[in-house]
Amino acid sequence: MKGAIGIDIGGTKTAFGAVAPDGRIVAQRTIATQPEDSFEAGFQLITDEVEQLLSDADWQLADVSGIGVGCPGPVDYERGIILSVYTLPGWSNHAFATPLSEQFGLPVRLENDANAALLGEAIAGAAQGSKSAVMLTLGTGVGGAVLLDGRIYHGAGGAHPELGHIPVLPDGPECYCG
Repeated sequence: MKGAIGIDIGGTKTAFGAVAPDGRIVAQRTIATQPEDSFEAGFQLITDEVEQLLSDADWQLADVSGIGVGCPGPVDYERGIILSVYTLPGWSNHAFATPLSEQFGLPVRLENDANAALLGEAIAGAAQGSKSAVMLTLGTGVGGAVLLDGRIYHGAGGAHPELGHIPVLPDGPECYCG
């Protein structure tokens, strides 16, 4: 049976995991996210780390069924495009899933990081077996995800419910996106 690779791109760190079919983590790596880097430099760093992760897990590409990627901010999950990432300004409006898929010859799914986290919980964690769940994520930013009828809810236009985009102070600072 084949395992999977998970990548969690965060505002301060990027985590990588090689996960066996039974949910066991075979290998993991964490690197500092470089917000000042260009998308191309960051993408190269990620592909290098995936190669190292495969080596750490003692896996070949044939041992992997696919790669799942969680990224902060709005993403076009259907086309695999990072739309807007305030913590990584040079990464906005870049295709991510297709180039990564071409690099490794594997299917790649890009999701908002909160959606990816809730999906993981629904498959093998606290929400396992649940048809409905809500997740709030707190890290460099605030995010959230909703599971309805066993599926991630992506909202109108696929933009998901941006729970981190709710004003806290009516006259507070303006959001990074305007």
